[in-house]
Amino acid sequence: MNKLVLPLVLVLLFIVSACTPRLFRGMDREARQTIKRSQLYPFNYTRGETETYSMQLNYKDNVINCILLVEPEENGNIRGVCTSVFGSTVLDFYLTEKGMFIYDCMEQLKHKKLLRLLEKDLMTTFFKRFDQASYEAKVWSLRHKSPSAIATEPLVLSKGYSLKGKMGKCHIKTDEIEQHVVEIENSGKLSAANIRFDYAQGNPSPQTVSINHPNLGLSILIEKYESETNN
Repeated sequence: MNKLVLPLVLVLLFIVSACTPRLFRGMDREARQTIKRSQLYPFNYTRGETETYSMQLNYKDNVINCILLVEPEENGNIRGVCTSVFGSTVLDFYLTEKGMFIYDCMEQLKHKKLLRLLEKDLMTTFFKRFDQASYEAKVWSLRHKSPSAIATEPLVLSKGYSLKGKMGKCHIKTDEIEQHVVEIENSGKLSAANIRFDYAQGNPSPQTVSINHPNLGLSILIEKYESETNN
């Protein structure tokens, strides 16, 4: 009878591992929880101040270099304008929790599926896809188990949330020490995307956002523009 125990344990471990999203491998599964939107650490942009980014769209052998201007408004909506290095409009948009409204875009982007994909990317990046105050989520955690006898509880290093919003399922990984989101995976056959966020020390908004669509050969790199100043 004992000979059956090990294979059974291995099968159970395989099933549990297979049910764990790639983003949360190595983390411990917790009970399903109701989480608040604030637990996802949305970015704290200064409203009324324009943020400037460089943006590069790579689709197979095609590259588009742009300048992205983002202005958060008092009502929490975001006004965004993406222009080419020569000043022509690539994408002129307005982000609300109801969706992305497009005022103008270049001819090459005037395809319904492509614009829908960009909407999902931008809504996720600027946290406009999370329109509810709270969500039911599957939760994972990564804890540091200190050998010190003084520490009463393990320190939570990272959290993982699997939830479903209006734009489909997504997996979110946070840094609980720095208190910001570090990675998001969007589901979908063609719209599946991995979005990574990198930060400068002490800054709640990301310095770099990398968006990759492996099934489409499409990637987007958004980097905060730092103007040169003379000391």
